Amino acid sequence: MAEPSALLQALTGLTAGARIGVIVNPSAPERPAFHVFDAHSTLIAVAKSGRAGEAATVRREHDVLIELSASERLRGTVPVSLGLVETNTGAALVTSAFVGKPAPISLTPGLRTWLERCRSDRLVAFGETKLVRTTVDRLHASQDAVLVRAAQRALELAAATPVAETVTHGDFVPWNILMTRDGPRIFDWEFADLSGVPEWDALYFESQVQLIKRGGGSAELQALHRRSARQATDPEVALATSLLVLAQLALVPRGPTDLDRIAALRAAIRALAETH
Repeated sequence: MAEPSALLQALTGLTAGARIGVIVNPSAPERPAFHVFDAHSTLIAVAKSGRAGEAATVRREHDVLIELSASERLRGTVPVSLGLVETNTGAALVTSAFVGKPAPISLTPGLRTWLERCRSDRLVAFGETKLVRTTVDRLHASQDAVLVRAAQRALELAAATPVAETVTHGDFVPWNILMTRDGPRIFDWEFADLSGVPEWDALYFESQVQLIKRGGGSAELQALHRRSARQATDPEVALATSLLVLAQLALVPRGPTDLDRIAALRAAIRALAETH
């Protein structure tokens, strides 16, 4: 459940006459989002909180938003942190809010343009980005032969290849995006990494849509990622990215209903890891 004392402190003084509505994600009911409305029923802020074990995740999102607020490329397209409160029992974060329409389940030109804005001019070896290092470490720690092989193959393909260091959202899916007249607005940054790789979020988006919205299986996932590699400027970097994205998704099952998806992911990983 949410951590109430930190949440109440974070909301104190936001605005007179504010009202709060609760949005519960069925896949994570223990982490509801609180939408704050002013006296005129205008959405003005979003608050989220977590108990002590989740405080690091809340703090991480706050830190990421502070960093992104200084980015000329992304400023205005991501929420602003309005305050972080930490107590002995948890933490709460309040951010600015966006109003818009739900994003489509396809990567529109507008979404692809936004993803391009996440790339920096700084080149770094694929295997030296924080995102890749962290993901590889987690896959090795799992001691799962399929996931460990994905990590090994990804590094074989692209460890030393220079890529544009990229801000990676980490959960770039339609339900974390709103479309406005001024372009997409992206929220829920708790899984972000400021030292990521290009195409990670795009491949994550398309994989999740294929699994969750289209009901695709291993064959569809393989086709998606093979097509991406064929169309990429560097097919080996694209394939390495695909392997890590799919392995990360297979590493974090969210419930019994995910068993078929995990099986599809693992089968796709096995096939792609043998691609030469």
